[in-house]
Amino acid sequence: GGGGMPRRKGGAAPTGGPVPTSPPPITVAGQLKQSPQIRVLLKQNFSSVSVEGSGLASLVVIKAEDGKIHLTNGNGRGLGSGSGFRLQPLDGKQLKLDGVPYHDVLEVFINPLSRTVVVNELNLESYLRGVVPNELVTDRSRSEAIKTLTIAARTYAYSSLGQNAVRGFDVYSDTRSQVYRGVASEKPLANQMIEET
Repeated sequence: GGGGMPRRKGGAAPTGGPVPTSPPPITVAGQLKQSPQIRVLLKQNFSSVSVEGSGLASLVVIKAEDGKIHLTNGNGRGLGSGSGFRLQPLDGKQLKLDGVPYHDVLEVFINPLSRTVVVNELNLESYLRGVVPNELVTDRSRSEAIKTLTIAARTYAYSSLGQNAVRGFDVYSDTRSQVYRGVASEKPLANQMIEET
């Protein structure tokens, strides 16, 4: 009972972007059973970018003009135009934005502030694999430091969910948040340390 705001059925979050939730459940071994998606800004105010490996076409050229996003294939054939598109990779591969590989999906759209943006939406643990090696040299002698950095990076990422929702993403890919360079910056030792924390 009582007054106040009406409750949403099922505890659904309001629309308009990701909303921070409580941390995901943790298994006995300390591994995350599930983790949320995080939205990383890769490019802003672009006029043209290319994406390789999409289910839409092997090469998608994306241009922003006249307040719209226009997609063409590598031969210049129109694939669509509108305010935004979600590009998914072919069968377990990675999308490449201007030659740089990324996990999961890329969204290209005009955000609520009328800026063209490219956002990488991916699992938070995959995001950490593209962050941790950029923040610290990864060698065996620094295993504990890598684990400590992973915990700090994960905490920062969780606390950033929804922080830039009005812009259409959660975190920047540069020093305004944490330096994220996608799949190309991943290192096996860092990946192992991330899994262990």
